[in-house]
Amino acid sequence: MKFSLSIANTVKQLAEKLTLGLTKLNFQDNMEGFFVENLKIGTDQTVSIQNKLTFAPSKYIIMSQEGTG
Repeated sequence: MKFSLSIANTVKQLAEKLTLGLTKLNFQDNMEGFFVENLKIGTDQTVSIQNKLTFAPSKYIIMSQEGTG
């Protein structure tokens, strides 16, 4: 997403423009990550998913977990 900051002449105007622009970001725009689509995992299978990022993440979000993992 792109928005113009060239008309922000004061810190207050800059903050207002940034607030408007940043609140329009969705989850994908706000996170460095990648999607794995069309992956089917059988009930008794273990699957490795390659890290497609250009860095090793120091934190991650667990979307679903059973047991102690």
